[in-house]
Amino acid sequence: MNRAKRVVADDGFDVSLVGNVLFVRQWGVMSTPLVRQYVQRYQACIAELDNTPWAEVMDFRRVTLVDRGLLQAVKALYTPSCSRQHCATAYLFSRYTDPRLRLLLQTLEDPHSWGISSRNFDNDFRAGLNWVNERLNMFALSQASGE
Repeated sequence: MNRAKRVVADDGFDVSLVGNVLFVRQWGVMSTPLVRQYVQRYQACIAELDNTPWAEVMDFRRVTLVDRGLLQAVKALYTPSCSRQHCATAYLFSRYTDPRLRLLLQTLEDPHSWGISSRNFDNDFRAGLNWVNERLNMFALSQASGE
């Protein structure tokens, strides 16, 4: 019996909103057409938040390859309309993640906000989720006290 199977590339994404936390998971090859679809879904979720404080957990642990020239498509996530009331981003990477994705995100993130509103949690989903929830709570407290 021939046990060899054809390997089919599985590329995709999932964007969901639970409370005020946006969960993003992407896997496989991060191509420009796929990122454009992902940006549309991402922006639709942000619109549902209706200007309330929010945070996100970005799971890129299974992004194995990033297409060249992806910068322009990803830049759409770093516009003022996408960052309104944004409190925190927890990035999840693994040893499988294409290192070019980390470099791409570093070029787009504000270096002064790294560690304050954005952090890398490598493979630890729970720590990332706890951190974004803490940031949301801190933001809510600062709003309540009028800061």
